[in-house]
Amino acid sequence: MLLAAACSGSTTDPTATDAPAAPADTPASEAPGDGTTATATSTTPTGSTARTGGTAAPPTTAAPGEAQLDPRETSALRNHLGFEFPPAPAAPGGQLAPAAISNLDAVWNNLSPELTGAMVAQIGHNPDPRLGWIVSDLLRFLPPGSDLAFGAISAFERLTGVRLADDPVAQRSPWQSMTDHLIAWNLPAFEGYADYKARLFTQIDNRWQPFFDDQQADIDWRWVSWGGVLIDDRPLGDPNPCRRGCIPALDDPAVTDAAGGSWYADDGIVFAVVIGDEARAYPRHIMEIHEMVNDTLGGRRIGMPYCTLCGSAQAFFTDDVPDGVAVPILRTSGLLSRSNKVMYDWQTDSVFNTFTGEAVSGPLRRRGVVLNQATVVTTT
Repeated sequence: MLLAAACSGSTTDPTATDAPAAPADTPASEAPGDGTTATATSTTPTGSTARTGGTAAPPTTAAPGEAQLDPRETSALRNHLGFEFPPAPAAPGGQLAPAAISNLDAVWNNLSPELTGAMVAQIGHNPDPRLGWIVSDLLRFLPPGSDLAFGAISAFERLTGVRLADDPVAQRSPWQSMTDHLIAWNLPAFEGYADYKARLFTQIDNRWQPFFDDQQADIDWRWVSWGGVLIDDRPLGDPNPCRRGCIPALDDPAVTDAAGGSWYADDGIVFAVVIGDEARAYPRHIMEIHEMVNDTLGGRRIGMPYCTLCGSAQAFFTDDVPDGVAVPILRTSGLLSRSNKVMYDWQTDSVFNTFTGEAVSGPLRRRGVVLNQATVVTTT
C-alpha cells in the first residue's frame, strides 16, 4: 500500500524537512499531604491568483529558540515564530461541487502506488478552500519531498492563495504550516469530510474504524491528526509490546515506598496524586514512555493520561461510572486533537475528551459517561 511506509512508529512529523518544499506548479507564490504514605512507580519501561501571504514580524532581541514577535500591539494571529497568518480565504457553504468530488474520488480511489502528485494537485483546481482540511490530512502520511507531497502543497496553495514558503515553520514541516493556517482561519469542513478522512485513516490502521462509526460523536474531525504511532489495543495487564507499534499503557505498575525510592533523583519531576490516605508519585520519565497508567490508589480505580506534547498529566476516576458500565480501560489511540492525545476505552472503543473526561463517541457517549478528575500535582 502507498501509505503503509508512513507507519514507522516514529512520533516525528513525516512531512518534516530541512529544505522548503514547494512544487514547481505552485501559484506565485502540590506534594502529598502529611500522614500519607508516598510511593513511587518503579516499573522499568518495556490555478488561482495567489493572495498576498502572511508576514513575519520584525525581529526583536530574543533568547535562542524564543519567538521574535513584533512588539507592537496587534490583533493578528501569529505562530510561535512570529509569522502573521494572512486573512482567511472566503469559503462557500453547502455541498462540494461535482468537479471537486470527482477530483477527491480520483485520489481516494487510488491510494496505492499508482497515485501521482499530479492527481493530488488536481484537487487544487477547485475554488473551495474547505478542501484544505483533507489535503492536510493526506499530506500527513506522504513521504516528505516526494512528488505526492509536492502535489498536496500545490493543491493547498491553489485552494487558499497562500505561499507556504512565506511561513518559517514550513521550512521544517509544510504539514504543520498547512494545519496551523487552517486552525488559525477556522475554516468549516465540507459535507462528507469525516467520511473521506475515515477512508484515509483506516487504510493506515483499520482499528480506528470504530471511532468514525458513531455519526453522533462529539468530535471535531478537523482538529484530529495522526500522532505518528498506531493504536494501543492490548487488553488490561498485557505485558507484551504492541504488535505494530504503539505507546503502551502501563497497567497496575509495581511501586516502591518513599524510603526505597533512592533509584529516582530527588530533583526528578513526578506527578503526585493523593486519594484517601494513599499517595503516589509517578515519575515523568516513565510517563513519557507509557503516556497512560491504569492503577488502583486509595481504593479507587484511576486512569492517568500524560500528553508529552502538552506537558500535562491528568487523573480520572474510572470507577465512577453508571451502573451496568464496566470500568473503562484507558488506552492511547495514536491520534491527536489539536496536539493533545486522544484516549479511548479499550472495551467499548469509546473516545474520551482528554481535557474533560467526557465520553464523546461510542457506547459510553450514549450512556453519558463523564469521568471525574482527581488532583495531580507536578513536583519533585
